[in-house]
Amino acid sequence: MKRHQLPVTKAFRLASFGIMLAIQFLMASYVIAQPTFTKTANVITVESGECVTYTLTFECSLLEGFCMGVTLEDVIPPGFTFDQSTPTTRYDIRDGDRTCR
Repeated sequence: MKRHQLPVTKAFRLASFGIMLAIQFLMASYVIAQPTFTKTANVITVESGECVTYTLTFECSLLEGFCMGVTLEDVIPPGFTFDQSTPTTRYDIRDGDRTCR
């Protein structure tokens, strides 16, 4: 039985096609995370001059991995002025939950 060796160009095309199929399969099974944000206030109503504390919470829908490239921007409601901020971050490596207060 005579063995035939594929020309380099044909072998390269076959390998490239296999790589393209693998990439398409990986892209089809890729899950995009859905980040969720909540904003709560420590009071329901406020009089002029009183302080309101807002808490912003971020969660990622992935069970494993991280939501990357997320930017959280909060706009102060009309009539309010910014007094101070005390950001703290809690990160639990076990469940990937990150809360900023």
